[in-house]
Amino acid sequence: MSALGTDEFVRFRVGIGKPARKGSQSGRTYVLGRFTKAEAERLPKVVSGVADALELALDAGVERAMDRFNRPDALGCEALA
Repeated sequence: MSALGTDEFVRFRVGIGKPARKGSQSGRTYVLGRFTKAEAERLPKVVSGVADALELALDAGVERAMDRFNRPDALGCEALA
C-alpha cells in the first residue's frame, strides 16, 4: 500500500491457518516453516482454486468471486473455528 500510495485496490488473501495448538511453535516458525505432507498434498487444489477465483473476479466481478470462494473449504483449506 505504501508503494502504491493508496489502499484502493482489490486484494486476494489466502490464509495459512494457525498452529495446531497454542505454544506448539512460534508464529514465525509456523508461517515460514515447511508444509506438512498433508498440507503439501492439498496445495495444488488451493492454487487451482485461487486461480479460479481470480478468473471469476475478472470475468464476473469481485463480488461474485467473493460469494463463491469466501466459504469454508472453497479452496480446499480447513475452516478455522
